[in-house]
Amino acid sequence: MPEPLVQQEDFSVADAPSYLIKVNMPCGNKKMEGYLGVDISPEVKPDIVADLNVYPWTWAEKDNEAFQIHSSYFIERVIDLDKFMEECYRILVPMGTLNIMANYYTSISAINKVRLISEFTFQRFNHDWLKQNNKEIKIKCNFENVATRYYYNPDWEPKADVAREWARQHYFNVVKDIEFTLRTIK
Repeated sequence: MPEPLVQQEDFSVADAPSYLIKVNMPCGNKKMEGYLGVDISPEVKPDIVADLNVYPWTWAEKDNEAFQIHSSYFIERVIDLDKFMEECYRILVPMGTLNIMANYYTSISAINKVRLISEFTFQRFNHDWLKQNNKEIKIKCNFENVATRYYYNPDWEPKADVAREWARQHYFNVVKDIEFTLRTIK
């Protein structure tokens, strides 16, 4: 599997001041060096034990205190996506990045999740997209999608790009995971 976008392209604040943090939530057993690990399970020994489905996040007391958030395979289980995105936005600095890895909506791995995630999931968190589509802005956050990446199942990896793209749009279980890099617009 290719390296995640967070390691390939860094859209975060260059040389961020030391008082800004990077957050990995939930961190599970995969702690990331240099990131504050947040998880509901004390067994995984996170830096902060917290339920990410309880708002506001009391562990993140200050606004604009993080320049990067990484979240792997959690967004599909978030109960209130609007509140989750608003809290991420609140704690991220202007031009801060939210990196999300999720099971793709047509993948067998996406079954039994709270929500299915596709390339369109985060459009409604972008004010420009809402305006262009004559939608009312009800969300208290504004993110720009700066990168989307598909992780194909092994049988589809060696295929030509045009064949994979067609299959992604027409078949199930072609893409296993999807990754987004969202940037705050403040």
